[in-house]
Amino acid sequence: MNWSRINNPKLQKLISEISEKLITKKVDHVGIDLERVMSASTVLQISEFRFFKLAYCQWYGHEITDNRLEHIFSDYMFGNIVPHWVRHFTRKVLELFEQGKLNPEDFNIKCPEGTPELKSAGIGYTIILTLVVFIFCFLITGYTPA
Repeated sequence: MNWSRINNPKLQKLISEISEKLITKKVDHVGIDLERVMSASTVLQISEFRFFKLAYCQWYGHEITDNRLEHIFSDYMFGNIVPHWVRHFTRKVLELFEQGKLNPEDFNIKCPEGTPELKSAGIGYTIILTLVVFIFCFLITGYTPA
């Protein structure tokens, strides 16, 4: 509706203020939803996409395919639309976190264990990097043995 056709300036101002408050409140609500989803996925140490997947499974009782979730997640990423089941899961996770009762393993989130090959490669890289830094520092100082 075009509010400029209203001849009463006080009424026009009141309508304008109410409209601004409603729009601002909605934007703030959306921002809070986004912050809460990011916080909840952070405390679980998982991506937001995986968080959506867990939330769907918790709400509907079965997994969702990645293709189907992509459409919902893109609405979240580009349209700031947070589905009700994600909001519910977010509240649950954050409440458990605030109470100190959050255990990611309750949601089948496990910290991946390194394989022996990966661990030995990490140790090897650490040794090589240490030697390179030592040699670099040695060369920078210009130390020459007497």
